Parts: sequence; C-alpha cells; structure tokens
Amino acid sequence: MRSIRFYGLAVGLILAGAALLFLASQQTARILVDGVPLRFQTRAFDLEGVLRDGNIALGPGDRLFAPVEERFWSVPQLRVERAAQIQILDGEKAETLLSAERRPANLLAEAGVRLYPGDRVWVDGALVDPALPLASESQRVIQVARAVPVTVDEDGQVRTFHSSAATLGAALWEAGIRLAPADRLDPPAETPLAAPIEARLLRARAVTIRVQDHAIQAHTAAQTVGEVLAEVGLSIQGLDYTRPAEDQAIPANREIRVVRVRESVLMTQKLVPFKTESKLDPETELDHESVIQEGLPGLILNRERVRYEDGQEVSHVAEGEWSAREPQTRILGHGTKVVVRTEVVDGQEIEYWRKISAYATSYSPCRSGVDRCLNGTASGMPVAQGTVATTVSWYLDMLGQQIYVPGYGKATIGDTGGGIPGRYWIDLAYTDDAYVSWHHWVTVYFLTPVPAYIPYILYP
Repeated sequence: MRSIRFYGLAVGLILAGAALLFLASQQTARILVDGVPLRFQTRAFDLEGVLRDGNIALGPGDRLFAPVEERFWSVPQLRVERAAQIQILDGEKAETLLSAERRPANLLAEAGVRLYPGDRVWVDGALVDPALPLASESQRVIQVARAVPVTVDEDGQVRTFHSSAATLGAALWEAGIRLAPADRLDPPAETPLAAPIEARLLRARAVTIRVQDHAIQAHTAAQTVGEVLAEVGLSIQGLDYTRPAEDQAIPANREIRVVRVRESVLMTQKLVPFKTESKLDPETELDHESVIQEGLPGLILNRERVRYEDGQEVSHVAEGEWSAREPQTRILGHGTKVVVRTEVVDGQEIEYWRKISAYATSYSPCRSGVDRCLNGTASGMPVAQGTVATTVSWYLDMLGQQIYVPGYGKATIGDTGGGIPGRYWIDLAYTDDAYVSWHHWVTVYFLTPVPAYIPYILYP
C-alpha cells in the first residue's frame, strides 16, 4: 500500500515538472520590422521557428539581424529590414535595385555608380548626404547630379572649377565667388548648369554722375556712359547732353556730368495693387465664396523738376513722391455653413452635406499603374467596389468618409493615389474581374452624418 502512494507521488511530481517546463519554454519575442516593434509569444528554439510564430516572412532582399547563436533564448532582440525598390538615375542611365540597404552611397556602389568630388545625390527630389541612412520606404528614386567644369573670366583673370549646382550663380557662390547686385555676369546667374560652361564676370566699380548740383553715386559694370545712365534711370531729352558723350567709354576719373538745357515738370502716378485676403465666413454656405470687402488700388504721385538758364544747367531737383491714396485690401469669405440636403440619385434618395464635381478614374489590383498587382490599400480596405482613393491631403482629412458617386454607388474613402494636378480627383476601386474604366467628371456627394472635422477649403 505504501509503494502505491510513493508511485502516485512520483507521477504527480513528474507531471508538475513537465507543466512547469512547458510554461517556462514560452518566451516573449521582440522583433523590429522596419523600425516597427512586434511582440508575440513563442515556444520556438530557433530563428526560423520564431519568425514562423510571428507570421514574419522574409522576401527577396530582406535582411535579418541577429546574434550568431540561433537558439531563441540567446537572442534578446531580432531586427528585420525589408527590401525596397530603388531606382537609380545617373544622367541617361537608369537602373532598378531591390535592396534593404538604407545608405545612398552603398546603394550606388551596389549599382556600380561611382561618386566623384563635387557630385550631388538627390533622393525623391531632396538633396541628401549619401553617407547617411534613409528612412524605410517601399520605393525610392536616387538621382546623381554630376559636376561639370565651370570656367570664369573675372575681369581678365580666368579660373576653372567643377560643380554640380543647379545654376551658374549657385556654383559661383559655392566656389566662394560672391556677386554684388551691380556686377555683370554673362550668361546670367540663373542659367542652368547642365553642361560645361564659360562665363564672363565684370565687377561693378564706383562711378559719380553729376547732374547740376547733384552727385549720384552708383556701382556699375557698364562700359559706356549711356549704359550707366540707363542703369540708374537718367534719360537724356531734347537738347540735353553729357560729358563724355553717351557712346563714349567711362573716363578714367569715373565721373560723368549731365547737362540740362531746359526746364520741365514731370508728374507721374502709379497705381499700387491691392492685396487679397481670405477668411472663413460662417454666414456663407460651404464651398461658396463671398466678398466681404471690395479691393481698391492705392495711388502714388511722383514729381521731378529740371531747371535751365540761358542754356546753362542750374539744378535737377527730385521733389519726391507721396501717397495720395492707400490701397484697400479685398477680403474674400470662404463659406463654412453646412447645409444638409436630400436628392434622388440613381433612383434612390440620399442625404448629403457637401456636393462637388471631381474627375473620376478607376483602378483594380492589377490596373494600378505599376508593374505588379497591388491588393492592399493605405487603410487596409480591399481593392474592390466600395473603396475610393484620393490624394494624400484628402485622405488624411477624410479617411472613412462615405460618399456617393452616380453610376458607382456608395463608397468609403480608404486609399491614396497620385491625383491629377489642378483637378479634384477620385479613383474608384474594382476587383480585376469586375473592372470598369472611368475617365470623366462626376458629381460626388458627401453623405451624412456630418463629420466632426470638416476641411472647409478643398485643394486639388
């Protein structure tokens, strides 16, 4: 009888130990997938089992970072970096990579693209340091801007350097060549730096223009008297003349005299454009505009007096300008008052709070404008009838908003697309089997209930 009790006790201890071992084998996995932390329970003893328990599949080009040991209890944290599709543009050369690498310099090296001093690297239109890692994205465009030779003849001194700046002016600035406002650069500073370029820079120098009892100090790169006068806005009229003559070079003492031989009073007026401001108007219906205040241009009067005596110039007095009328700002009101209405559309009565005209297109998983089928949306909704894509700004403001499109029916904003510049735009989702092509303007009804947040002004 005693042996039976000992046997039962032993069996109980074995079962209790097995239960404790089973519970102890369960671990909490901590895995970063493209910087997003995932936590889940697992009893796996190797990396393959851990990834399987976390439903984490590694695709082509994905990278897994873990210590050398493969037993799970020795791995404090795993890290997965997903591969992204990278397009590399180098002049007329284009190449596409699938890589989990995040540093542009390493990506360029993978593509066999070599960087030289002065080259620039742009990622998605933004200038970046190629040695710094990029944020995780599904797709990137890396463009290499090659440096080109720039030759500058600065008042007879020739200098050559290489630059990948966007314009000639930017290249000169980077090379430490500062341009004064009156310097003369040929070609102009805004000339694109797309190929080797030769430029001539004439530095401005001080010149004194004497008009009767006045001396006008200016800095100019002009070569003749007439060019100097044109730059400072002095005109020679009637019997007026200059010393030296207008077609002569600027003299060595850098002094020009203007001689007046008549007297006149010149009155000019200039209209000052009024500004236009906008404000929200709760008294005006949503998507309508009101004029709260009419605009009125301002008026500036200017007068110059030039005197002569016996053919001898005695004075040239600018009597100045003054404001005869200040401009009045035009104020436009953007309506914010929401009015709920009903309307019969497609044979059924709908209740809506906003109605606009938008250009409608359509898409399906395999008709999304890319070289593969896309089954997901930005919100996780299926790519099927009832899902509508909008521009990113509309999506951020109106995610989940129900709408009605005649001929399509009720739908919910749940995806993003590129849009059409300058147009209100929606993209109607279908499955591949039920796809219908849309390419025309439609009326979009925003269905009740009215959301708590309303973007009062819709931008294309």
